[in-house]
Amino acid sequence: MRTSYRTIARALASATVISAAAFGAGGMGCGDQSVGQETEEVGVAQDALCGLGPNCSSGKTCCKFGTTAITFLCEDLQNDVNHCGSCSNDCVAAHPSWNAPACCTGTCKDEAADVNNCGSCGNHCAAGQICSSGACVYSCAATPSICADHGLLCNQTTHLCEQHACTNDNDCAPFGSHIRCCPDVSACVDVTASAKYCGSCFNECDCSTQAPPTYHTRCCISSSGAGTCRTANDGACVAGETPTSPTCECSPLTMYCDGHLQ
Repeated sequence: MRTSYRTIARALASATVISAAAFGAGGMGCGDQSVGQETEEVGVAQDALCGLGPNCSSGKTCCKFGTTAITFLCEDLQNDVNHCGSCSNDCVAAHPSWNAPACCTGTCKDEAADVNNCGSCGNHCAAGQICSSGACVYSCAATPSICADHGLLCNQTTHLCEQHACTNDNDCAPFGSHIRCCPDVSACVDVTASAKYCGSCFNECDCSTQAPPTYHTRCCISSSGAGTCRTANDGACVAGETPTSPTCECSPLTMYCDGHLQ
């Protein structure tokens, strides 16, 4: 410690002007104040004094800015986007193409696209998801079926899986021509994917409406997207039609269909 004070004394003695503001009202230290128009030599002395007087509050580091007009400020190098990891590391300036630069534990991250810091530091997306505009989502660009696997729809414009509320069919247009706005759920629904919505929001293939000996019913979708409910007596879907899955089934022994007594 004795050697440090001698070094400071020599630096102070060689300075022509020393601003009292650099020391703060309570003594020497990093007081989050501008030093003013000192020379670089005075700035060197103040760097030494910064660690000897009252330190910055816990978690912050005393940073020196400028050359002739010196400023000392206490900065949070773990979380400050303008001083990330070091006093001079500005994430915004260093990564101008990022949409949401942030400082996560001393490292610059893009919260708009980073799957391990999506929307906020430390927010990890699930396996198979991407980070899009700060939200963890599934992408259907390479695998369109991934949306249906999670009960979602593939937006044909963004190629992202979404669950979309709606008030009319126009709201569902981004998801494709076979998507309709079904009022019973106020959501966009694929009317070619289930027996509940067989070609439209209002055509449900329901075993409970069939009488024995009709024990099965299925939804058959034509190439135009029209749906027809067919029973076991009707046979399989005709040429050009595709059955949806699953089909409704009834039990010939108990006379129950989907839990309904026939």
